[in-house]
Amino acid sequence: MKISRPLDCKDLFCSPLGKQVHTDNLRYRIWTPVLEEAALPYRPKIQTRQSFATTAFSAGEPPLWIAKAMGHSTAKMVIEVYGEYVQNAIAILYGSRLTALYNDN
Repeated sequence: MKISRPLDCKDLFCSPLGKQVHTDNLRYRIWTPVLEEAALPYRPKIQTRQSFATTAFSAGEPPLWIAKAMGHSTAKMVIEVYGEYVQNAIAILYGSRLTALYNDN
């Protein structure tokens, strides 16, 4: 499944014409009103990126796939930055498949 469609734009948020969206314009005309309408406290847009990374990591998505989806060339940064946030969440799973294999026999 594709999570995005390629545009001729190097930025994450692009206009329908593939042009750069000015972040102040996006924040004041779209981001803030959407949060207000949803009755959510204000939060920076960067938190959506961090939420995506930690959610994908916690769900077991491969770090290289996460890195590519986020525009990184390697998984190193994803593992170093977001790995610590999900380390405790997934630590309980380490070795669980092997344990289950031996317990079933």
